[in-house]
Amino acid sequence: MVLNLFDSHCHLNLPPLNENLDLFLGRARNAGVKDMVVVGIDLESSRSAIELVSRAEGLRATVGLHPHEAKSCDESLMHELRALAQDPGVCAIGEIGLDYYRCLSPVEDQIRVFKAFLDLATELHLPVVVHCRDAQKDMVRLLREREPLAFEGVMHCFSGDLEYLQAVLDLGFYVSFAGNLTYPKAGELRAAAALVPADRILSETDSPYLSPQTCRGQTNEPAHVLEVIECLAQVRGAELQVMAEQTWGNAVRLFGRTAL
Repeated sequence: MVLNLFDSHCHLNLPPLNENLDLFLGRARNAGVKDMVVVGIDLESSRSAIELVSRAEGLRATVGLHPHEAKSCDESLMHELRALAQDPGVCAIGEIGLDYYRCLSPVEDQIRVFKAFLDLATELHLPVVVHCRDAQKDMVRLLREREPLAFEGVMHCFSGDLEYLQAVLDLGFYVSFAGNLTYPKAGELRAAAALVPADRILSETDSPYLSPQTCRGQTNEPAHVLEVIECLAQVRGAELQVMAEQTWGNAVRLFGRTAL
């Protein structure tokens, strides 16, 4: 069975993946991963994501600033990121959002920067890749304040209860699941994955983080998105081929098609 797989969120631009790029890209291709979104989390990684897109087929880049870095965001940095976001290899604004779990930047800075990036996505007509951890209430409030939304988006590496899931879906967002879906104690997460409409679900690795259960504790890589899709198929009672086609089609719809 030939599968076309899509890793909608990976960090090939970060170590250790960027230290042996050909190896990890080769493994991904052998696993059937034909397309990957390389996600920026700051100025340097956004630049390197764009540079990777120019070197290899089947990659696309995002430009963003992780909420942990929000305190460092000033007008000069936003100007540089805005310029990068206009590169033709960029398919989305992200990774952006709110993270109150570690709260490495003050909440007010996180909210300020998140709003600025939503403005940028609106201006450039790009979707958003959103990180949200322990900040669901503020996330929904900030997005609802902008309805009707002028952009599409995905809640990457989804976490939260079913009420939050429904709020995200009502906002028109896609929902993406990563390797933590496979963890033995992730029953609530699998229950959420079972409820996402077929036209809104995405697969990702968030590599080099969040390796699936079979290789937990090791470096994650895009090839492992197959295990995420296998788990999605199981919890949703779907054939693997169907699940691969759904996650592929949804990612292409959100991020646009690239050449295989």
